[in-house]
Amino acid sequence: MQRSDQYAQTHSLSFDDAGSFARALTQAEVSCFQTNAGAIQLGLSICKTSRIEVHFTSMPVGSCIAIGRTAGTTQSFHVPLQNAALISMMGRQMDGGSFAAYSHDGEHAINACAGARLAYIVPTEELIQEASFVHRGRDATRSKARCDVVASQPEKMARLSNFLEEVSHLIENAPGAIKHFEVLRQIEQSLMGLLLEAHCGGEQHNTAIGRVPVSRCRILREIDDLLRIKATEPVYVTDLCSAAGISQPTLYRIFFDVLDMNPKRYLQLRRLHLVREKLLDDANPVRTVSSVAFDCGFWQLGRFGQAYRKLFGETPSQTLKRSRRTREMLRAAG
Repeated sequence: MQRSDQYAQTHSLSFDDAGSFARALTQAEVSCFQTNAGAIQLGLSICKTSRIEVHFTSMPVGSCIAIGRTAGTTQSFHVPLQNAALISMMGRQMDGGSFAAYSHDGEHAINACAGARLAYIVPTEELIQEASFVHRGRDATRSKARCDVVASQPEKMARLSNFLEEVSHLIENAPGAIKHFEVLRQIEQSLMGLLLEAHCGGEQHNTAIGRVPVSRCRILREIDDLLRIKATEPVYVTDLCSAAGISQPTLYRIFFDVLDMNPKRYLQLRRLHLVREKLLDDANPVRTVSSVAFDCGFWQLGRFGQAYRKLFGETPSQTLKRSRRTREMLRAAG
């Protein structure tokens, strides 16, 4: 993925009628009707990139039904975010372990009551295939059904919905952060991993049948080559899998064998160290902690600060101040 190919657009809208809301949707053809007497309020936040589009819908007041067709060029997904029991899809009541998966141009029907929130996720076909290979060791298969109501494990659905809520919060409160390339990559890859995990149950932990046995030495060498080439850039699990030509389960087994650590944790530690190097870099004196964090793929700044302090015994701002003091002392001495 090249930086020049990436972009991010975010905007948030509010509506007091269901028809205006339906016309604002960009990845579905939907007729939306209010089903209750009295007021209705609908909120829509959209995050659109070159590889994925996510619509966050909320309805604090009223109730409505939406009927139509989903994205015509790729698979898509509807995920309840909170109060799932307030939403039914294709006539089935949602709960904490269910969501809807649609094929290309799939039909859908949603009935929602006041307090409902859900996300509509539309990844490109390229991203679906890439993520499927990384997490399952094979290309994605197309469902013959236009719509599947998927029963997943509640804990996996909780991880997915909580992550989506965090992304929604970011769009509402810090939309500029999502325009950073590395923040965008981290969100994209984490979201697809959680979505496939919820969709496939435990299947993503199995090795794909018929794959040729791989040399652990060769894989480690290719991973090391990639990390050296990208010494000053964040690297993610997808990058390692692509470089070595292996699936995520294989990568995890190798990391546990040689490091007793999963690759996600390893790469997070690497990014934390990369932040520290950038904060201490004399060549970039005019930096802020948030800009460095974003450049290294950290967008949940509170969690980033806690992880950084736990690892290095000081906050990122303390590191930056110390670097500036050292630079000023050297300038004065010289």
